[in-house]
Amino acid sequence: MLLGAVALAMGVVTSLSPHAGSAAACTTKVLNVVAHYDDDMFFLNPDVQEDITAGRCVQTMFVTAGDAGYTLGYVASREDGIKAAYARMAGQANVWNVT
Repeated sequence: MLLGAVALAMGVVTSLSPHAGSAAACTTKVLNVVAHYDDDMFFLNPDVQEDITAGRCVQTMFVTAGDAGYTLGYVASREDGIKAAYARMAGQANVWNVT
């Protein structure tokens, strides 16, 4: 099943989705804005988990990649970790569609 109601973004909110359904079909949306990757896990949980469990469309915008001068591969691996965490919170496979 594709994850559809949870979106992650860096700099701009886009729909990379994980939750059953489509981000476009959401009626209740939540936008979280945090500075760095993992800040949502450290400072916004359990609210993020509760919103996902309630079936809300959750979007998290990360203001910086937090690359610390490393390569884009490093940034991509951090994104992969975030996607895996959101998929797990949604109880879905870690399968993403970019829309």
